[in-house]
Amino acid sequence: MACNTAHDFDARLARWLLTLHDRIGHAELSVTQGFIAEMLGVQRTYATRVIGDLVKRGVIEKGRGKITIKDRRKLERAACECYARLRQHYDQVLPGVYPRPAE
Repeated sequence: MACNTAHDFDARLARWLLTLHDRIGHAELSVTQGFIAEMLGVQRTYATRVIGDLVKRGVIEKGRGKITIKDRRKLERAACECYARLRQHYDQVLPGVYPRPAE
């Protein structure tokens, strides 16, 4: 995906968390920081630092083996524009399959 080369990790992480939130349908995401790092192709220490920044900003909470989205609007603002484009595409191609999660 071009997003992986065109956007920084912070924005890609926000996009990835939003997409996972859309698919799962609730704010508590059962993922580890190591899994996130592996999925997005960065070292775990870097992923941990960026996730920590999102925690400090009140966007997410982290716990053992889980991340909870606390402020979806802030997370959407942190994401690259790819999220909105992909979301729009899924809404057109598969309407109702991935309903917007409650905030």
